[in-house]
Amino acid sequence: MRNLIIGLLLLLLCALPALWAEESKDSAKSKDDKAAKEGEDEASTLVDGVIVVINEEVITVSELNQEILRIMHMMRNPEEADETVLRDGALRQLIDQKLLAQYAEKEKIEIDEKKIEEMVAERVKEYGGEANLVKAVFPLQALTREGLTLEDVKKEFRTQVKIHEIVQRKTTAGIFVTPQRMLEYYESHKGAWALPERARFREIEIIYLPKDSKYRPGNFREFENAEAAKKFAEDLLKQIKSGEKDFAKSATAVSMDPWHEEGGLRTRMDGGEWHTRGDLKDYMVKFLFDEKTVAGQVSGIIEGEKKANGEVSYFILKLEERQPAATLSYEKAQREIIDRIVAEERAKKHHELLAQIYKDAYIYPEKFGKFNE
Repeated sequence: MRNLIIGLLLLLLCALPALWAEESKDSAKSKDDKAAKEGEDEASTLVDGVIVVINEEVITVSELNQEILRIMHMMRNPEEADETVLRDGALRQLIDQKLLAQYAEKEKIEIDEKKIEEMVAERVKEYGGEANLVKAVFPLQALTREGLTLEDVKKEFRTQVKIHEIVQRKTTAGIFVTPQRMLEYYESHKGAWALPERARFREIEIIYLPKDSKYRPGNFREFENAEAAKKFAEDLLKQIKSGEKDFAKSATAVSMDPWHEEGGLRTRMDGGEWHTRGDLKDYMVKFLFDEKTVAGQVSGIIEGEKKANGEVSYFILKLEERQPAATLSYEKAQREIIDRIVAEERAKKHHELLAQIYKDAYIYPEKFGKFNE
């Protein structure tokens, strides 16, 4: 049965060049008729087809377009992105996700349906209705497919939760940090312990984006104007300061920054949680490094820089901890040593997990089956 399914998928894949050709022809025709078709739904020119076969599943053109759109929505300046790099990166991300989802099913990962229901209900409330949530989760499919419902959203959430769970299990198990290893790490990274003044903090970012902006961050929400976005942030701040809402949970639910899923805990590119003055904008430094600001304190509304197109962000910050400049002794560096060792071990395990999954998988065309070392 498996061979029959794969055979049928390969037949679909063989037809892909013709589909791509048709897509290109339709795209060219669309450009020629652009003036006549002003306002026509751009999704009407999309042609679906199989790009990659992964075991008994496929990745289609529409799935790739969806992933490209999702990545572009997370970019501040998507028009500057290299098209080839963007497409290749999106496809590799899809392959990784598809393989991890299949592996999670194989490992019989179970999730709490009650938590999924609660997650969806919370997002529906935050997005102002089911239709808005469906559109946010599937911006491209919402234009090209009929019948998308909240059940599709739940299915997507289940998949992502299962992937997160299997990665957590496989990358955290078996990591042991002994005192000897900690001491060796400290001695071999001497330069890392001379630290400038630094801070750990959480943030909530509410962004006003003009209607013609292509940027669509996580938790995207439309505002009529910048004043409406600021009013939303002000109302949220009142609820946080009154104790009605929790800062971290609010960040996860509504913040439009890249760290909302971690409760707004801001991290650097290397995963570190500590930030120096030089890492941050002046308007953040003013609050976080003010000697009067204490751990646990929440800021007022902090307005970011206004861009030429009118885009502007409103921030709410919460200082978690601040440390003065110092050279950390081994005793004081122990927490960070553990965090660094664990992070490095998890990255290594994640790499090994994906490499093994790729090795065991059937992927066609074969060039997509080569794991990026």
